[in-house]
Amino acid sequence: MRYLIGALCAVAILFAAPADVAVAASVECGRVTTYVPPAAAVGGYVILAKPDGTQAKVILRAGTQIGALSGYVCLGVDSIYLTGLLAPGMAGYVPEPPDAVTSNTVVYCGSVAANSITSGQGSGPRTFELRVTSGPGGGGRFSIAEGDPLPTIGSYLCGRFVQGVPSNGLVAVLRAGDPGYVASGLPNTSTSLPTDSSLPLLGALGAALLAVLALLGLRTGRMSRLGGRVAK
Repeated sequence: MRYLIGALCAVAILFAAPADVAVAASVECGRVTTYVPPAAAVGGYVILAKPDGTQAKVILRAGTQIGALSGYVCLGVDSIYLTGLLAPGMAGYVPEPPDAVTSNTVVYCGSVAANSITSGQGSGPRTFELRVTSGPGGGGRFSIAEGDPLPTIGSYLCGRFVQGVPSNGLVAVLRAGDPGYVASGLPNTSTSLPTDSSLPLLGALGAALLAVLALLGLRTGRMSRLGGRVAK
């Protein structure tokens, strides 16, 4: 009897269904806007911008073995804690819809600048600053998710951002014609007074113009005198 029970246990273990991340947990899908990796003694977290326009924060327990999270992901979640990363095709995985709602995002437009914070919180090679020219106010520092192309310093950027601390997360780059897109400003055409640097050039042009007028005056005088002599 003892051997029979042992054999039954072995069969049960052998044919048990593999653990599925989504079986005993809910699933949260979205684009990673903030990722703080866990350490051996300290936990981390990830914030997702979900397709329905809301956000989800998932806690990563200390010692969790997981690679860098970026782009669009689906996570198994038990309450608020990560249970695992779902690969495309696994039960519970939902592909990102092409018309994802972005009601929780804010549109900012402006020129891209290098990040002025070089160390500590808010720094990093994928963090930039935006000199905002259009938006609801603020803007400032923003981060780019791993795998997404980096912007060029000095370029004009119009995008949707998920607001966060220490930086906003860029969700999508807007193109001309996209809802919310604002074209960059026109070149300066103001009639402001000349600056000190332009005065020497204006002086030289003025002197040249006076010289031309003087020559024309002399020539006109000579022609009039010559005409008077011929008339006599």
